[in-house]
Amino acid sequence: MIEIIAIVLALVGILFAFETPRRKFLSIFGAATAKVTPPPARPSSLRETVPRAPVFGATQSGRHPFFIREPHNTITGAQKEARESAKLVFLVIYDQDHPSQSKLYYSLGCFLDYFTTKKLVDDHFVSALVPLSSSGARDLVPQDDPLENALWVVLGTDGQILRRESVYANPDEGLQRVRAVIGGAANA
Repeated sequence: MIEIIAIVLALVGILFAFETPRRKFLSIFGAATAKVTPPPARPSSLRETVPRAPVFGATQSGRHPFFIREPHNTITGAQKEARESAKLVFLVIYDQDHPSQSKLYYSLGCFLDYFTTKKLVDDHFVSALVPLSSSGARDLVPQDDPLENALWVVLGTDGQILRRESVYANPDEGLQRVRAVIGGAANA
């Protein structure tokens, strides 16, 4: 008897695990099924060059927003402020034409997940979030990097590259790497 119940439950589980059998099973009993319609596709001629979620205004830990203050959208603007404030430039470059925008929201969201990391970036860096099409951005990306993942570049006040690597999608590594750059700049 228990074996028969187990077989019936397994069949019901299979029916509800997949959409087509579930729909057919529910239609036997006249249950209305609401079909979820996907959002309308945007025309391909419209290119999104601005990130689609808020990127600044963080007051706590969390993947969004990334930064406490609004990041610069140009490298030259960030470098100018960095020279005036004697800070480093925390630059993130992403490919706006890539379908995932270089995994910007996932990778940078994880990297800057901790509020401690966000606060360190706000205190010690001038942040900039720029698309690859921005003036001077392509020169900072290695030729062999297809920007499948966003690129993190730390620039000194004189514009030299102090650190350049893909954004590592891990909050512990993000905190450790930001602290390492701050420690290295303090020792220099």
